[in-house]
Amino acid sequence: MLSRIAPAHLQNLRDSGLSDETIARMGIRSLSIEEVEKLTGWKNAVGYLIPYFDRHGKPLTDKGLEEDAEPIPFVRVRLFPPITTPDGDTVRYVQPKYAGTHLYVLPEVWSVANTLEPIVITEGEKKAAKSVQEGIPTIGLGGVDNWKRQQYRLLPTSVKQLDKEVLVSIKPENIRRVEEHVAPELLEFRWSGRKVYIVFDNDPMAKLSSRENVQRAAFELALWLHRHGAEVYQVVLPSDRPDKKVGLDDFLLEHSADEFWELADAALFPTIPNLRSWLQLLLDRKKSRSDILAAAKATVADLDHRGKRYKHPELPEYYFFDNEEYSLYDAEWKVDSAEFPEKSLAQYLKRVYEIGTSDKELLKRVADEFRQGVELVTPHNLFFARENVVYVAKSDSEFYKVTPLGVEVRPNGTDSVLFKRGFITEECEIDLDAVGMRPRRLWREVVNQLSLDTHPVLTDEEQRTLLELLCYLTPIFRNWRGLQLPLELAIGERGSGKTDFYRLRIFTFTGDYSDKWLKGQPSDKRDFEAMLVNSPGLLILDNVDSLPPELRKAVEVSLARIVTGGVIEMRTLYTTASVSRFHPETCVAITGIAVPVKESDVLQRSIRLYFKALEGRYDPDWFYNWSRRRKELLTDILSAACWFLQIADKRWKAGERSQLRLSGLERALRIMAEALDKSGEMLKVTESIIRKLPRTFYAEAEQADNALSTLRDIADYYRQEKGVGHRLSAEDICMRAWVELNGKEYPFENGKRLGWFLSKHRTDVEKIAGLKLVSLGNRNLYEILPKSES
Repeated sequence: MLSRIAPAHLQNLRDSGLSDETIARMGIRSLSIEEVEKLTGWKNAVGYLIPYFDRHGKPLTDKGLEEDAEPIPFVRVRLFPPITTPDGDTVRYVQPKYAGTHLYVLPEVWSVANTLEPIVITEGEKKAAKSVQEGIPTIGLGGVDNWKRQQYRLLPTSVKQLDKEVLVSIKPENIRRVEEHVAPELLEFRWSGRKVYIVFDNDPMAKLSSRENVQRAAFELALWLHRHGAEVYQVVLPSDRPDKKVGLDDFLLEHSADEFWELADAALFPTIPNLRSWLQLLLDRKKSRSDILAAAKATVADLDHRGKRYKHPELPEYYFFDNEEYSLYDAEWKVDSAEFPEKSLAQYLKRVYEIGTSDKELLKRVADEFRQGVELVTPHNLFFARENVVYVAKSDSEFYKVTPLGVEVRPNGTDSVLFKRGFITEECEIDLDAVGMRPRRLWREVVNQLSLDTHPVLTDEEQRTLLELLCYLTPIFRNWRGLQLPLELAIGERGSGKTDFYRLRIFTFTGDYSDKWLKGQPSDKRDFEAMLVNSPGLLILDNVDSLPPELRKAVEVSLARIVTGGVIEMRTLYTTASVSRFHPETCVAITGIAVPVKESDVLQRSIRLYFKALEGRYDPDWFYNWSRRRKELLTDILSAACWFLQIADKRWKAGERSQLRLSGLERALRIMAEALDKSGEMLKVTESIIRKLPRTFYAEAEQADNALSTLRDIADYYRQEKGVGHRLSAEDICMRAWVELNGKEYPFENGKRLGWFLSKHRTDVEKIAGLKLVSLGNRNLYEILPKSES
């Protein structure tokens, strides 16, 4: 077979990396001037013939639209050398007139027509053959647009001349071919569920218009395949020189098939050039459903080339990360809204593509398309902690990365850490040079100016030291190595300055002067859940003194799980149909004149801070004066975090036992005390605080829980009547008459209710009420402990 190929033609084929065996199987032969003219009508040209094959391996013929039309052999001729037309165009390939449009499909590729094996589509028969030779199923196009069919041959009997029109008769079985107007071979492949990779030449030296035309063709082909169910990607071949054109055959001359598939793994759906203008032309005319679908696909494809689409693994939230802006946009928007939410993806679409609120149908389709094939990611609001690093958002596009070695500014997305937009109102440049030095303890200056009331357990110095430590730990170290930070309960009269204090703490990170992050009492459970999702890291419930019983129970369950890093179940926002489970990334502080929660599980994980009215000493400029020192305050926190991580590398011991129901809190308090004060004086005070904290927690639980208070009274009564060591039955404890005589509301409806409470709160009952469970066979008794142990 090779003897029928002229040496120059054979060398041209070999230059594309084709083996002699492949060339022979392609059926190529050289043509004389006369043969080229007879076959194609081109005069004074020579070249070689490239036959096409049908799915049975026979030479392909074009039969027109009717099966009984005269068949025209479909081949392509590679002119060698190429011909230059009078217009200056270079012609390299020609084919018989009226032979239509067909695809170059070798037998190996026909064999996978009805499978789901990935297929490559490229421009050129030689490129396709080289790719197939390397084991990559590939279809060749005669040109980037040579998959469309615009003309069909019909028999004269199918056409009838009318007065002013022509009547064309088409058989029903041929209607689809006309409707699709594509090469018939495309209709013989199964596309649904198949991955298809479009690989056109990368020619950096081509005119811009030529490059845009190639890209447009790739998009239109991809769109047709997508409509037929394929997963379509465009592989852009790398070029090592700006003046070097690279085709698929060129790539495979220097790289393996495995390297091609590695390149394909990173491929995306092709974009259309000048999308903004293309969209406006489409939106300005009467649009069909297919137009809207095409516009939505084009928009999302362009977004994929600009960045990355994500979905939260637990919440029904979607995001878009822009690779140039380093910003993570919220991709949820209401199509029927008069205005798009600020800093949302909808605003981004309006800015980049001029898609506005009036383009409702397109927005719906974009939203549907956007949600397909997204990656899962858990973004963060303001803070995130890992083993030896803490991340703090600096702006919508940058964050501070705090390590034992120091603090550096990094683009959002670094280390696979993503922060949402909209939580930083004004970014703050910290003093990076000061981070290496010991913290200045500016937050102690803040705490010293607070009007704190007498604490029932802690001294004034201890209460202020504890509050100072919390200012440096909360919220940036939340869940660091499993660290559980307490719920903060700031209790005191109105006008005590507690609101301004918490406002300053969150302002230091956000730069927001408004009361945006000060939340009031939630209206219901869903309102509280929304607060958790959108918290900047420290949810402040301001001036909340009491909650309705049902809401209080729901809030208490959530608060206990927040502190322990557990999962919260919540109704999906805007619907009551589905339930989402998520890990809230926030600490919580509640201010009020009374404690609004009563569940002992929550109270034993909370720290109560006591404030009193300023009594004429109120400074209306207190918050403003401190807010002007935001840079110093934030620098001090991050400096302390850096020192904390340094010390923790040596001092943090995993699994260390704790007296508290807050994992790691004792260790964290000690380490932060060392980080803030190298003299050791603060550590001494901290050790005293740690010894007293269990009493603090249980005292607070007793005060808030009528059940525990009642049990303590009963234990005191029997301690006097029967003595220490006496054992009570549940029936002895259920002395409703005794409790009623003492003027208290009895908390237990019956013995079963009492038994459930005693078993659930066994430790609390022992610590607070002084009743220790003793099991004797199948019977539970409660032994009265000495007063000092209770």
